Amino acid sequence: MLAMGESETTDKVGTAAPLNVERRIAWLSRHIDLREKRILDVGCGYGRWTMKFAEFSDEVYGLEPSEEEVSSFRQRNSTRATVTQGVSEAIPYPDAFFDLVFLNEVIEHVADVDRTLNEIRRVLRPGAMLAVLCPNRLYPFETHGVKLASGRMLRPVVPFIPYLPTALGSRLFTYMARNYFPWEMRGLLRRHGFEVVSSGFVWQTFENISGVSPVLVRKLAPVLRAISLTLEKVPLFRAFGVSQAHICRKGPRAEGHSQ
Repeated sequence: MLAMGESETTDKVGTAAPLNVERRIAWLSRHIDLREKRILDVGCGYGRWTMKFAEFSDEVYGLEPSEEEVSSFRQRNSTRATVTQGVSEAIPYPDAFFDLVFLNEVIEHVADVDRTLNEIRRVLRPGAMLAVLCPNRLYPFETHGVKLASGRMLRPVVPFIPYLPTALGSRLFTYMARNYFPWEMRGLLRRHGFEVVSSGFVWQTFENISGVSPVLVRKLAPVLRAISLTLEKVPLFRAFGVSQAHICRKGPRAEGHSQ
């Protein structure tokens, strides 16, 4: 995974495990009709999500900083979607161009969050939508892991690291990505001129998305998955899901916030 301050990308497996894709697309479809929308997938990696959107629309675009991943996408896919090399801080499309921007587990990695959200707002037409999924700091595990002062990576199975105050955690670890409480993310989106239409949480599917799940967890995956997807529906418990999910509409810019 990328360290904070690097440009955004997804890893080669990323969140595109089959059940995870199915459930997140279903969540998105409950709020937004994806058919015939002009869609931008920011930080699209190898384009697995981008191609999923191409099942709904003929105008799907991906933005990815890695030349290798853009090249791989173009070699493996038809012209059903267009993937461009670039960064979220300087999106190479005109103003008011898109109906939907998809930001899936990316905002925690971008070099400049403010510029990214300003650019996304710029390329959305008036009233268009932004979907954001990102780590949930209420979840008791730091899914990206952290690096100790010795340089050794502390695996994500160590609990309660997200609950440490940032000032203390920054003295003990190097974080591999940002992490937000849900109210922090909603405030950030509102300050950049987005109306938060709906907020929720997504729980784990135990498909070894990180690639480093312990053997016992992999063996117990079906049982853990059933428990996880049940708790996702339970009031109070659902707020502790691995990711937070927000549907936003482009609105007027917050007073005092400049481009």
